[in-house]
Amino acid sequence: MNGALRFTATVTPDDEGWFVAQCNEVDVTSQGRSADEALIGLREALELFFEDS
Repeated sequence: MNGALRFTATVTPDDEGWFVAQCNEVDVTSQGRSADEALIGLREALELFFEDS
């Protein structure tokens, strides 16, 4: 096993043109100007979340 974890993310546009990515299993959220940018930020935020846990 390589230690990789899999999570489900929900990406939604907000009223100001940003995209919000939220992890469904852990209370971690990120945003970006595109859905891809929001997901990249979410991945980085999750890495930091588990690094600090």
